[in-house]
Amino acid sequence: MAIKIESGLPALFLKFSLFFFFIVFGILFVTWPPISDLSDSDLFFHINGGKYLFKNFTIPDNSFFSFILPEISWGNYYWLFQGIVYWVYKTAGFYGIAIMRALVFLLTIGVVQLFFLDGYSKRSPQDRCIAIACFCLVVFSIYPRALAVVRPHMFSYFFIVIFLYIIEYKRTFFWVLPICSILWANIHGMEYPVWFLIVGAILAEQVILGIFKKNRPNPLSKTQRSILISLFYCLFLTPLGIELFKLPFSHSPFLNQIVNEMMPFSMTRFFEISFLTLNGFWSFVQSLVILISLASVLILLTRKKLHLYHLFLFSGGLLLLLKGQRFIYEAILLSIPVLNAGVDEFCSQQKKSSTAKSFGILFFPLIVLPAVILFSHSNMRPAFPISFTSVPAGIVTFLNHLNVGGRVFNYHNDGGDYQFGLSSKYKIFLDLELSIFSDTDLFISSNALTNQEIFDQFIKKYDPDFVTAPLNLLVYNKFLLKNTETKPNEFEQFVPIFFDDKEMLYMNKLHFPEIANNYEIKKAFPKKLVDLDYDIISKEERQALSLELEKINKIYPKGLSVSFVLCNFALQKKQLDKAMEFAENAILDHPAAYLGYSMKGQTFMARNEYQNAIVFFKKALKKQNGFMDKKVLNNLYQAYLKNNDHKNAYRILKKTVNIFAYETSPEDLYNLGVLAITLKEGEKADTYLKMARLKSGKKDVGLNHKIDELIKLRNQPLDN
Repeated sequence: MAIKIESGLPALFLKFSLFFFFIVFGILFVTWPPISDLSDSDLFFHINGGKYLFKNFTIPDNSFFSFILPEISWGNYYWLFQGIVYWVYKTAGFYGIAIMRALVFLLTIGVVQLFFLDGYSKRSPQDRCIAIACFCLVVFSIYPRALAVVRPHMFSYFFIVIFLYIIEYKRTFFWVLPICSILWANIHGMEYPVWFLIVGAILAEQVILGIFKKNRPNPLSKTQRSILISLFYCLFLTPLGIELFKLPFSHSPFLNQIVNEMMPFSMTRFFEISFLTLNGFWSFVQSLVILISLASVLILLTRKKLHLYHLFLFSGGLLLLLKGQRFIYEAILLSIPVLNAGVDEFCSQQKKSSTAKSFGILFFPLIVLPAVILFSHSNMRPAFPISFTSVPAGIVTFLNHLNVGGRVFNYHNDGGDYQFGLSSKYKIFLDLELSIFSDTDLFISSNALTNQEIFDQFIKKYDPDFVTAPLNLLVYNKFLLKNTETKPNEFEQFVPIFFDDKEMLYMNKLHFPEIANNYEIKKAFPKKLVDLDYDIISKEERQALSLELEKINKIYPKGLSVSFVLCNFALQKKQLDKAMEFAENAILDHPAAYLGYSMKGQTFMARNEYQNAIVFFKKALKKQNGFMDKKVLNNLYQAYLKNNDHKNAYRILKKTVNIFAYETSPEDLYNLGVLAITLKEGEKADTYLKMARLKSGKKDVGLNHKIDELIKLRNQPLDN
């Protein structure tokens, strides 16, 4: 007898919970910036490719943005995706891109939901709950990539679940599959082996069962078989034609060393459990989905209910994992049919529990976890639509400000942003479109800035006007170009003229001597700013740094590191309104970074508004996401102390100070002792004071006197 709960409280709860689930992910995907610290610059070169397509009415199949000669031709297998994202961007900007990303993801998980809720009214409450829990697991496992990167893969994931659902449940809609195949081949043609796997799996099952004269479950009609076979020919309905067939098998043999996501998938990942970070949670859920799917295969196999079609899909997904860890998403989606069948079989053997108990279990995956995910992302959400610390936005702004044009040697990871943001007067070296550039090109991009021979050969061949360098390269002793006051310049014609939070820009002064003379950085090097001690810096040094930093800030006011230093200089000069302006702009442009909140807290401290300072220092700590800047903790301690909140001052100082660390000062130990006395922790106070006295030495007479007086006072007997 069919069990129906189309009305009543359980049905209402389920409908509300699913609605809430979709709304939460819709909000997350619409509000999360398309370019963030989780993403790469691929979206930029896709938009730029689409711009080329609309402007020239020609598919961008050459290196039109690069100064490498001769110009490189390549097979553009995602030209339609580039056209789509450019049209959306041109029509609605990055907000349109975010909405498109949200719609594609919601449609994808909507089809996944249909998969698990097929036959809704015929399932018991417990069965439905288990099926919906599995649906939630699948969503939790695939949403990170869909959120982080706007690439043609997002459409591939949608087409995968459409193919699977129509073949499994809606065969009257087979006529849709050729349309999907043609779109898929032109949006993300490189993914065609996946649709070949899906179609080949169902056809192979029908053939094998026919050979062994087994009863075919839900056999295909002749028309349906013909439609499926026709899907193989849809591959050729692209501008590339037969050339597309070779592309997935002609990539670089060093791909896994160039692209992190193409590194080999480690089987030990299935046995690693971590909930301390979002990445750990995602990895665990992805592994759990694969393991549950494997368990489903074994259950169905032992009960002789395993469909060959499902086995082929699951096995194909596992084989894809051998090609790289990026394919975990395809493997998860391909495992949905066997996972769903395994859950059905498992549920059929279980005792049924009460409706209320069954639906109560769903409160966690449908309500609690989505809310936690949304809250976690909101705390680390950068500015919309672009995280300015993840792209060299300042370098792009400065070069466009100069508007002189020229050849820009760049690091490959940020090539997409350069080709999208720079005016057409500039040509860059390369981006990370691996179908265009050779391994040698990528090798030069990665090594030229730290190898004199490579760089020398490169500048002799191309004579670039500008060179960009990631800031993390500047810490290497082997970095060739000048990046400190004292470092000799191996190539004197290249002088540093600008930097942002991502990269530093050098100019060939032989090409633009006047500009180089006007903008050359002589003092304000990024590495120096990190180690700057505001307590001992001289007035002359501060003035020299200020002049260079203010020149940078005038052109690009969104630089976080520059704003931080200028804010501290303003505080030193008691220019509190100016300091507050720097702090508030930093928070506006970098809401996920803790420095802006710390700057605002310091400004409130200078205003003697200690309660407000406490609020922003606490916000700064919250934004650190596991990283602990002891300077912020110390500032919070000082704010509590100034606010006469000795209990919280003591609590924070204990977090700040490791009494056994060699860098701990005797002043910190003394302060701990004073606060411990205030809060009547006499035994701890005695220990802190003894440690302070042992560490203070003979030079600090004033501190020694204070420690000795306090120890003496502590040892005096109380008067009766």
